[in-house]
Amino acid sequence: MSATFRDMEKGRYGFRVQSQEDLVSCFRPKDQKKVLFDKWEPFPIDADYYHTWSESSGVYTYLVFKKPEWSKPKGMIFRKTGGGHQQAKSRMCDWCNAVGTSDQIGLMTIAIDSKHTVGMMLCLDLSCREKLETIAALARRDFDSLVNRLCQRIGKFFEQTVTKADST
Repeated sequence: MSATFRDMEKGRYGFRVQSQEDLVSCFRPKDQKKVLFDKWEPFPIDADYYHTWSESSGVYTYLVFKKPEWSKPKGMIFRKTGGGHQQAKSRMCDWCNAVGTSDQIGLMTIAIDSKHTVGMMLCLDLSCREKLETIAALARRDFDSLVNRLCQRIGKFFEQTVTKADST
């Protein structure tokens, strides 16, 4: 089956995913069996910058995004590590630079292979885009430049970790 993806006219990072099968194909073959959906996932998905969802237990959060030069979107599966029983401390997201407590921002890891994981401090719900919308409105900053920088950071993380690990 051939996946059907289309660049959105709205922005550089936008894309459309037509079906659940197409969405699963965005992930590495070894990760595809780990992709779980909320029964309410609507298709097609039109994403302006990226698309994210969590499985019902909340342990795994999925991120699908596409750089302009890529032919199709790529997916990453993040696992929340650490726990909410820690003392509330301020933390900063490595992608959007939002500041929050440990129940909002924490260590999110990706399994590179059976022995290696890579992690970053991220918004636990990957709501970076929404936070940047608020920051742009309150600080009268340009949302497009903020969200483009976010997408560049996501792409750089993918290329430096997942792509690099898969090529070795």
